[in-house]
Amino acid sequence: MSQLTATTSVNFKELYFLHPTLTKIHGEPTYQTLTQLHQELKANAGSVPSNLGGGTFGYLGILLTDAQYALVSNVAFTAPVHPGIFAPAPTLSGPQAATAKQVYEDAVRLHREYITLERTLIQQTVEAIEKEYLQATMNRQTGQYASTIKELMKFLFSTYGNITATDLDIKAEEVKKTTIDLTKPIDSMFNCIEELADYAEAADSPYTQLQLIDLGYIIIKKNPAFQHDIRQWLRRPKAEHTWHNFKLHFRVAHQELKNTQGPTADNLGYANAIAELVIEKLQVPPQDHVYHHQEVPKEPTDHAAAIQHNPSELTSLLQQLLTMMSNQQQQATLPHQTTTQLQNQVTNRNNQRNNKNNQRNNRNPTKKTTEKLYCWTHGACAHTGEACNKPAEGHKKEATFSNMMNGSTKYCFWIPNHST
Repeated sequence: MSQLTATTSVNFKELYFLHPTLTKIHGEPTYQTLTQLHQELKANAGSVPSNLGGGTFGYLGILLTDAQYALVSNVAFTAPVHPGIFAPAPTLSGPQAATAKQVYEDAVRLHREYITLERTLIQQTVEAIEKEYLQATMNRQTGQYASTIKELMKFLFSTYGNITATDLDIKAEEVKKTTIDLTKPIDSMFNCIEELADYAEAADSPYTQLQLIDLGYIIIKKNPAFQHDIRQWLRRPKAEHTWHNFKLHFRVAHQELKNTQGPTADNLGYANAIAELVIEKLQVPPQDHVYHHQEVPKEPTDHAAAIQHNPSELTSLLQQLLTMMSNQQQQATLPHQTTTQLQNQVTNRNNQRNNKNNQRNNRNPTKKTTEKLYCWTHGACAHTGEACNKPAEGHKKEATFSNMMNGSTKYCFWIPNHST
């Protein structure tokens, strides 16, 4: 229920609006001028108190589609409807009838408030745009422009926004190039994605929440300092994977990185990335998943395969990494030279492995190992989910090691409690 209780008309402009007069658009509207006008309208609607849609954003939902409002709140915004004629049941007692009438009057008052606010926003828009660009929305019978402010804004953006599919693709690629600076607010990245969502809505090609989350994931994954937080996010139930929760999750993660690690956060991220690289490069699945159309050798013939049977070397290396990262988290003082030494150590090990692989291939070029791949159904194996010939029910072709999408962990030896 609204917090306004007056039964007479309310002057929203004087009492609440941040922009009593909108910025005037001279000549034909463009996407840029309409976006500014829309932002001012949203600021005005959001400044009017209301309990609708969770009660946090006032009447913001009067200007947004259901999908757009879901980006800011997990509680849907439902426009109030007129309750009709008051007709209490004749069996109600006096107090019951009085209560029913109060509920009815509150519903009428809320609906009247909503309609009055909407007409005020439409009037503001009409005053900001030259009449010739609004003629198509005029109802000659009522003399009014559009029936809702959402319809009016949709007409303006679709008619004068001039956004093509190519424009949208270019904008999306620009957003994907965004990077995260731990010294700057992460909301700058969120704003870039939400601006793209508005751009897509204006192009009548709206993005889903999952598409926005995917964009955010692409950007955040570029910074290795967020590896742990990405895993935490992926472990959350799918029902919690909303854009609103995504922002809350990584806003907290960003702040924790700033508070606990300060200027050495990137070093920790690099150490995490090195750990991922060690696992990826040195760990291999069982040999029957590595060789194709060749006789499987009875004994390991290269450095990586040897580690599979005797993992002490890999364990030792990973233990060093874990120790370094633990010290980093506790003290935030990981020396740069130690990280460099670790980098050199891993590089040397990989070079040794590559040299031995080359020697083995020169001796016996007919036996070649296949790169370790991930399949949602079979886990770490010799084929991707896309190439899987025996997919299980619910198989996800796009699953990868970095995003298993709750798939099989078979032969993923670096994952605790992996299946075998």
